[in-house]
Amino acid sequence: TRCMSGKQARQSMDWNVYVSVASAFGVSKAIEGTHVAESLGRLFISASSYIGGKVPILSGLYLCTGLLSEVLTNSAAAALMYPIAAAAGDSLGVDPKLIS
Repeated sequence: TRCMSGKQARQSMDWNVYVSVASAFGVSKAIEGTHVAESLGRLFISASSYIGGKVPILSGLYLCTGLLSEVLTNSAAAALMYPIAAAAGDSLGVDPKLIS
């Protein structure tokens, strides 16, 4: 439609958001590869096991994701929390697609 030039389009992009999301994917891959996600998933399970049931674990994951999204973008928070939620789901026998 030629409503703006290529230069105007590049200048209008918020590159901080793209860098934040790309960095979150990198950190997410790192915490998954170093098994930190599994440790954090087990931490969620052990901390919530005193309350009982799967609901406290899922609530804790939701709360942490919400708190992260206050500091990061929603996409970056989801990218960081996905491996942790998947590890917690594996430990609970829940399909990771259902809790992430």
